[in-house]
Amino acid sequence: MKRLLLGDYLDIAPDKVSFALGPWGKSTVDTHTIFFNVSHTRMQLAIAIANCPIGIDIEMSHSKLKIDALMRSILHADEVESIAGLPIDAMRYKFMRLWTEREAFLKGIGRGLSLPLTDFRFKSVSACVKGVYKTKDNSKVGWFTHYLGQFGEHCASLACETDLCNIQLHTDIDLVISS
Repeated sequence: MKRLLLGDYLDIAPDKVSFALGPWGKSTVDTHTIFFNVSHTRMQLAIAIANCPIGIDIEMSHSKLKIDALMRSILHADEVESIAGLPIDAMRYKFMRLWTEREAFLKGIGRGLSLPLTDFRFKSVSACVKGVYKTKDNSKVGWFTHYLGQFGEHCASLACETDLCNIQLHTDIDLVISS
């Protein structure tokens, strides 16, 4: 699937798409003319393709998820404090949004989970865009996250280096491959 989509964007045969690995193991297109990221969870796949470094995360949000236990290991202490007293549905929504934004950011910068999730927080720029504004090593300040929304029991976020990206969202796509 990844090769098919990237080959289409690069206007080359899928088997001609060449990959390289970044220092933290993130897959990149060898030519670096386009950037991509992949996320999957419970029968859902999300692929982001852009002309700048990008990250995407999709997670399943279900009622049995133990948010109280998870949020202290995933969110910055300030974020935990800001959502801890909310009604459970609002807390679940905010938690899932922050979780997917964090993972999309880490995947975008190519670090994966090598940078602890609790080491940074987001500053609101608008209702749907947040700029990363504090990491312990004061890096990657210019990254922005875009909450893509809830899709059934799943939610997703995208992260890129600019807040001026044009997002085209396609859901429930049937891919037909002919030989």
